[in-house]
Amino acid sequence: MALAVRGWDQFAGLDREFDALVRGAFRGRGGAEQRYAPAADVLREGSDLVFRLDLPGVDVEDVSVEVADGALKISGSRTARTEVPAEDADESGPSRVLVRELRSGAFSRGFRLPKGVTGEQVEADYDRGVLEVRVRGALEQAAPTKVAVRDRAAEEAGAPAEDR
Repeated sequence: MALAVRGWDQFAGLDREFDALVRGAFRGRGGAEQRYAPAADVLREGSDLVFRLDLPGVDVEDVSVEVADGALKISGSRTARTEVPAEDADESGPSRVLVRELRSGAFSRGFRLPKGVTGEQVEADYDRGVLEVRVRGALEQAAPTKVAVRDRAAEEAGAPAEDR
């Protein structure tokens, strides 16, 4: 009886993991409904902070903006568009997606805010797939305050308060 001897490949496991990672990136884990993070820009306009997020295909009713615990949280969801418009329909049978690059599902982005920011300072507008959240006065500098310096040596020597 002959034994088949296979050579040991130290990279076989790494190859399998890499292949699974690449396949997962194109197929997506969890199907079409997967989490994603929309692209965002953070701008300073005077003393305001402005957050702009690209949310094409998201209904404004599916977006939530919250301020809590010193953070701005923007969340929502985008549903996958699976139907094909009538003018694009093919008579040979039902349509099916060949490549899916547009992400769908739930999304969430969080940003730290300067101390003291409240929800009353925040306003949000949605126009043509771009969400703009403005935090009014978030970067205002407090007016400088002069702090009195006490002379401990004079206090200990018992000098009268008016002489200090």
